[in-house]
Amino acid sequence: MLESFLVTSRETLEASLVVGIVLAYLNRTNNQSYKKTVYYGIAFGILASILSAFIFTIFAGGFFAYNNDSLDDEAEAYLKRD
Repeated sequence: MLESFLVTSRETLEASLVVGIVLAYLNRTNNQSYKKTVYYGIAFGILASILSAFIFTIFAGGFFAYNNDSLDDEAEAYLKRD
């Protein structure tokens, strides 16, 4: 759990640095009209990430959700009773 948090934090920091550099470049070169495009890109990236996570959870959640061997064993033992 901690590893996932650290990786996510690092990736978020890297993405914000890239966005900051792009916005600083646009400010320095007086291309204010492209800022809106950068913000749309950020919004699209966030929405695409959420949608991807949702789709992955739906289709792969059954495979990776948890290990339920003990529940299967209990169900099998219950069904084998006379």
